[in-house]
Amino acid sequence: MIKVLLIYQTSEGLQELSLDSKLTFGRGKQVDLRFDDEGLSRLHASIYCDGERVWIIDENSTNGTFVNEVRVPSQGMVLQDGDEIRAGEHTELQIRIFSEANVARAEVVEPEQSSHQLLPIIVVSASIFLFVFVLAFIIISALTYTEKKDSSMLESYKREADRVAEFPEELPTRELSKTPQKTESTDSVNTKSNFEEEVVKEERLMSVRGRKFMEMSEVEKDAYVKEKAEKISRIIGNQVGEPIPPEAIRSIRNHLQGYINRIRSTRTDNCRQGSFTKSDTITILERASRNAPFIIRSFYAEGLDPQIGIYVAMIESEHCPCLQSPTGPLGMFQFARKTAETYGLKVRPDASPSNPDERCDPEKAARAAAKYLKYLVGRFGTGPMSFPLAIASYNSGQGGLSQNLEKALKKAADQERSFWTLVANQVVFEGAVGEQFRKENVKYVPKFFAAAIIGENPQDFGINMAPLSTYTR
Repeated sequence: MIKVLLIYQTSEGLQELSLDSKLTFGRGKQVDLRFDDEGLSRLHASIYCDGERVWIIDENSTNGTFVNEVRVPSQGMVLQDGDEIRAGEHTELQIRIFSEANVARAEVVEPEQSSHQLLPIIVVSASIFLFVFVLAFIIISALTYTEKKDSSMLESYKREADRVAEFPEELPTRELSKTPQKTESTDSVNTKSNFEEEVVKEERLMSVRGRKFMEMSEVEKDAYVKEKAEKISRIIGNQVGEPIPPEAIRSIRNHLQGYINRIRSTRTDNCRQGSFTKSDTITILERASRNAPFIIRSFYAEGLDPQIGIYVAMIESEHCPCLQSPTGPLGMFQFARKTAETYGLKVRPDASPSNPDERCDPEKAARAAAKYLKYLVGRFGTGPMSFPLAIASYNSGQGGLSQNLEKALKKAADQERSFWTLVANQVVFEGAVGEQFRKENVKYVPKFFAAAIIGENPQDFGINMAPLSTYTR
């Protein structure tokens, strides 16, 4: 076992805080460790223990989090003893990691040593007391002179401050000259406009925070879904997202309502083919919380945000470990046989829930899914707009629509490389592929965002659980 300490500066001096499992910091009221630093986001970053390792995750902050001057990537970073964390304008923390066995030995040995050395310490203490008494007399004599001198210096400082206030133009300008002078331009007007838009957005969102989703007006619900969906888009897209169009927000709301309608007091845990959708939402989230730790480890290992894995599994199987589709795919991640074999799973032709293969082993399936999604993300590029394309492609398999997505992107080369652009321009798909895209994939990605919204914000929907991505053990 390890013991982890966070050391940070306050107005009262250095403080130490023991990290038990997970800690959040930022400038908001909901975090565990709050700093008065305008450069921090409300929820800026999380630090948590995962066995013998300590992780730091940047929670999609505006200005980023840095460890030893290296920016923390979206998938997080493992911390080492002595690492220095910097965030915001002036927030700094140091992390110390100890083996609890070493700490315990130190605590036992120290009293034993001190008992053998007690007599010499008494003799030395008496000598020190005499020396201090003489030294104190000398210092008190010197202070009388110093106070008079300090008084004179303070008067001099005060006169200089008054002079600077009266003649500010005499201040040195060397440092100020580094900043170029700006004239009123289109850029400054745009900056003001963007700032005003952010203020309006913040005021609108503040009106809904702290309230349950069902208590909001229709306009407030749209604002809530837009904010949460774009936050998820930024997280899975490595801190840069893309605006989600209004028609997509409406689609996300419709799928979100489906999960809300299944929140009920009567609990049903059903993972049978054809009836698994009868399970209630709380049961689904509880299943997901049990699977989350190994999904998180698997996706971090591939450099992907674990929310991708958690919510792909939620919309593929509602976290049922051995669900089988009527068309053949099996397991929590609904792997077809060929894809499963490609990513290292042992499969059998006649596999089923009663005769399972490795597709029904949740941990092995999670590792394979992380590798597969890493491939898909690379296939469509690593930019933030490519992540929804990778998720859409997961739904379509290695061939078929997946290949036609690439063809469509080449055909629409003058447009943004974006799933939402394809949604708005579905004419690039023809025949059966276009029909599949319009019937299935247009719904698949919004459903992913709906699952992530309720899974990362369950308390906003009256469900007493933590965000699924925080279940690390």
